[in-house]
Amino acid sequence: MNRLLYFPLLALLIFKGNVVNAQSEDPRNKIQMVINFNGKDVTADLNSVSTSVTRYQRDEAPLANNGQDSTLTQSKLPPSPSDYVYLTFEIKKINKDLLQVLSKRSNQFDGTITVTDSYGKNPPKTLEFKSATLYSYSDQLSAFTYNDNYGNAMVSVSCKTLAVDGIKFDQ
Repeated sequence: MNRLLYFPLLALLIFKGNVVNAQSEDPRNKIQMVINFNGKDVTADLNSVSTSVTRYQRDEAPLANNGQDSTLTQSKLPPSPSDYVYLTFEIKKINKDLLQVLSKRSNQFDGTITVTDSYGKNPPKTLEFKSATLYSYSDQLSAFTYNDNYGNAMVSVSCKTLAVDGIKFDQ
C-alpha cells in the first residue's frame, strides 16, 4: 500500500517541478531604439545591442613597396572611411517604417538606444549615434515562432559619432 501512495506523490512532485521550470521569465532589461529620419521618429524594440569602435594606427603601417619609396606611411593618406563606430542590434520585430529607412543606400539617420533595468538596480544606459548608414542586414525567418514573431533581424550600422551616457567617442 505504501508503494501505491509513493508513486502518485512522486509523479506529482516531478510534474509540478516541470511546470515551474517551463514558465518563462519576462526580460529584465528593456532595450528600445528610436531613429529620427526626415523629421519622423521610428521606434523598434531590441533584444540586444553591440558596439564596436574601430581606429587604425596609420603611423605604424608602411605602404606596400611595389618598387616605390617605402618611407611613405599610412599617416600621409587622407583619413580612412573605415574609422567609424559600428552598432549591431537584434530587432525583436522589424516594421515597415524601419525597413524604409534602411532600404536606401544614401539614407543617413540619427538615433538613440536606451537600456533600462525593470528592477531599477542599474541606471539607464543611453547610446546616441549620428550620421548612421546601413552596413549589413540579415533577417532570419523560421517555421517556429520566437515571441510571436517569424524570427529576428540582425542589423549593423556604421555611424560617424557615438556618445555613451553623454560621453562622446573621438574618431
